[in-house]
Amino acid sequence: MTLGGPAGGRGAHVQFIRALPMAERVALVQRFKARNGAEWSITLGGGGAPDDVDAIRGVVRRAKREGDASADAGAGADADADANAERAIRSAMAFVIKNAEFLGLAPADVATLDVTAAPAKTPVYGAWVAVFGGHMPMRGYEGFEAVASTINLAVYLGDDGAVRYFVNFSHVNPRLVLDTHALLGPDDKRLMRYVLDREMFVVFDDPRRPNARVRELRRLSLGRVEGADVRAVRLTIHVSPGPRDAYVSYTLAYAIDVRREGSDFRFIVDADTGDLLEDAVVPVLPSSPSNEP
Repeated sequence: MTLGGPAGGRGAHVQFIRALPMAERVALVQRFKARNGAEWSITLGGGGAPDDVDAIRGVVRRAKREGDASADAGAGADADADANAERAIRSAMAFVIKNAEFLGLAPADVATLDVTAAPAKTPVYGAWVAVFGGHMPMRGYEGFEAVASTINLAVYLGDDGAVRYFVNFSHVNPRLVLDTHALLGPDDKRLMRYVLDREMFVVFDDPRRPNARVRELRRLSLGRVEGADVRAVRLTIHVSPGPRDAYVSYTLAYAIDVRREGSDFRFIVDADTGDLLEDAVVPVLPSSPSNEP
């Protein structure tokens, strides 16, 4: 579910993607089974069970075709290995194209992915595994790396070529309707109000306290940020998860890269107001005799 503000206003630069209600997740599973068969198992969480549906992105993360996956393992062991690998790739590609919408893909995307196949290390899920990988900019937002998709999908097949299981580790983003024309230009001084004159520091790791929080570690001040320390100001889309995975927000923003006394910092500020959306991460440096107090 996508929620945003009216076009032309502040809301055009902020978009919220709400998690699918349970009824919509159930409907997604029913559509998958209607296309692939009722023997497929997809868990929807609850009672401590894993959730096989990514409710924010509306994709299936894993599914299993019930039955004995090891029954036919090794049936083609004496056949040509290359031929078996090619058959696994063809079968897996046909399955992924058929189910692209459930995996965060468009059918046309599948041909652009890298695909390899090899015998599975264990017969638990199947005899063969085909692995799909790729990196795809979001259409219409090609200049925004933050919303590009990284595909990482493993499809397990029996020696009969039938798909028995898949696990989808892909990082995909929902379709956006975010306006990318910022109200503040990259040279606007309002972007720097939380950056310039900000005192920066690094902290040093303490091997004696491996679980210590950053604010508990010894810090070294690097002084205050000056204009000459700002190395780059570039437009980006800031992705921020909500509490308990209830939603994800997408906000047009600027990434401001600062280099102070040899250490790098990045601030994320709102592209319309200059408000700080994400503070710079404090570098944690290794302890050594040279930096001991």
